[in-house]
Amino acid sequence: MSLHKRSTKIATALPPCDDFTRDVWTACAEHMQPYSRHLAGGGSYYVYGGDVKIRFADHDNTSAYYDDPDFNFVGGCTTDELKEIVAAIQEEGYPRLAKTTVVAKHLGLTTPKLKNLLAEHPEAYEEICENGAYPNTYTEYVDVAVALEIATEAGITARLPVFFGQNSEEDYSVEC
Repeated sequence: MSLHKRSTKIATALPPCDDFTRDVWTACAEHMQPYSRHLAGGGSYYVYGGDVKIRFADHDNTSAYYDDPDFNFVGGCTTDELKEIVAAIQEEGYPRLAKTTVVAKHLGLTTPKLKNLLAEHPEAYEEICENGAYPNTYTEYVDVAVALEIATEAGITARLPVFFGQNSEEDYSVEC
């Protein structure tokens, strides 16, 4: 059995960390891409910078159950490889949709102020069913391109980095 320990965080300041985490997380934050980390049960450590999947391990073989990572490092990565990862994340640009809180923080606004700004623009919102097991439950997301355009027209030019994502860890040591 696998137990997952998960935590989610949204912040506008990066805590002290190593160069890899700082550079990749900052590249994600500047374009509202999530930065998530996962410690797999087999010892591999995964970092997800938006849709870029990065794997660190002390062994070559990857799981047959998952897609191959975009970057696969056995033992670590060099400065040039780090620059390549950051460039790949930046190339992704902004996501199409994001949660209201993330967009508000990116624009330097509170969530209520963002909702007031977008109140007359229903095209700025999209409802998404996040879990197919609960088909009648929807979460409201913001269309990022529309929101940025409306904010710019309103004179809001701030684009603050927003650090957010999940940490998860598999634990196979627990018996049922």
